[in-house]
Amino acid sequence: MICPKCKEGTINKIEFVQTKETAYLCNTCEALWFKKDEISEFNASHLHTFFEEREKEYTVKKLDIKDWEHEELTDITSRNTSHV
Repeated sequence: MICPKCKEGTINKIEFVQTKETAYLCNTCEALWFKKDEISEFNASHLHTFFEEREKEYTVKKLDIKDWEHEELTDITSRNTSHV
């Protein structure tokens, strides 16, 4: 999936190893979402901000592409065009 924020990167499902939280991260601009159905240009957080707010370092693990492919995703293209 192409990142709706930067329009260049690919969104990968990740896990923060220490907390086992899963999230969705752009490999280019580091936009961050915690729910797949909220992935849009307008509500992205940033990985660096996440680390600063939690005041500790985390290990990020990219989850196997098979995990990502089996999830249902909404069409973010059609959702974003309604906001333009």
